[in-house]
Amino acid sequence: MKTKMYNGFDIEVIGKKEYESLPQKTINQIVDIAFDAFGPGMTVQEVFDHVYGTDTLYLVYEGEEIQGFETTTIKPDHVYLCGAAVRQKSQMKGIGKAMMSKGIEEALKHKTKALGFNTQNPIVFKGMKSNLDSYVQKKKIIGYSIKTVLKEKVCGRMLNDGKPKCGVKEIDKIFDVLNYEQGDTINFMIYLEMKK
Repeated sequence: MKTKMYNGFDIEVIGKKEYESLPQKTINQIVDIAFDAFGPGMTVQEVFDHVYGTDTLYLVYEGEEIQGFETTTIKPDHVYLCGAAVRQKSQMKGIGKAMMSKGIEEALKHKTKALGFNTQNPIVFKGMKSNLDSYVQKKKIIGYSIKTVLKEKVCGRMLNDGKPKCGVKEIDKIFDVLNYEQGDTINFMIYLEMKK
């Protein structure tokens, strides 16, 4: 099922029960996107670990080609954004922001009031924060709070080419504690404040 998104992209929402029937072409595109976004150090098994075993897969299309994907899992107390990647040629077009919005919407729909994710990349967190600020501005939530925890050796290595920066001093500072070479990441737990 595809639903219209913005900026000319469509999004397909695929439930866990449908994963086994994913066409090989789709699986190949997901792996290609992950390799393109994270480089050759990622293995096919790592890609599968971020897709299979999750509850929902979001595929973002431009025409018939998948440009990005995100996966989420519903936990008892939050929605976990398990993994996301966007083709390099399609980055900075709003795909990541749209996928993050889907995660926020899932948290709101399931009334978990919280979502979590891990990242080594301050640009990802900056995008999430921008999305959350937009939700406050549109009065979809009244506010939010964020808890950060350093998670050591989660990724096994640096997932980006070089140490990424987003250009916002307060955000980049959060990531200064990471030992990228050993695969440290920051876990973000975001608590959505809802109208009562």
